[in-house]
Amino acid sequence: MGKIYHICLITSCIIPNTKAGPITNLTKKERLNQLTTNINYLLETSLFKKIYIIDPYLNNEKKTNKFHLELLANGLIKSSKIKFINFNPNEEKKFEIKQKGKGYSELEMIIVGTKKINNDNNNVLIHKISGRYKILNIKKIIKKNEV
Repeated sequence: MGKIYHICLITSCIIPNTKAGPITNLTKKERLNQLTTNINYLLETSLFKKIYIIDPYLNNEKKTNKFHLELLANGLIKSSKIKFINFNPNEEKKFEIKQKGKGYSELEMIIVGTKKINNDNNNVLIHKISGRYKILNIKKIIKKNEV
């Protein structure tokens, strides 16, 4: 087995697909600011080969491109490391998400994201990271995960 690469999977929720919990109290602008700040921070650490972002809003290429432009306008650092994953669950999954809530939605995004990352990359360690919160000791955590 070759070198292990660290990959970041950020789950975000710019426009929520559920209506439960405190996330609905935040504006789209506040969520974009938090996500932009966090991605820039993660880029500056230089820890990750790639940073994948998955969000329920990103259900087609047009929305993904618009979203990327919004992040750039909000101060996102341009980087080829940033990748977006479309999240477009079928009607049955959408119904389950509505019934089970935001935690279930995030779980589905993690499953879709992990499959995409594993299809695109070899020898990776995936770190699931919140889109909202900076992990200030991320370097220490990554170092502990290195074998």
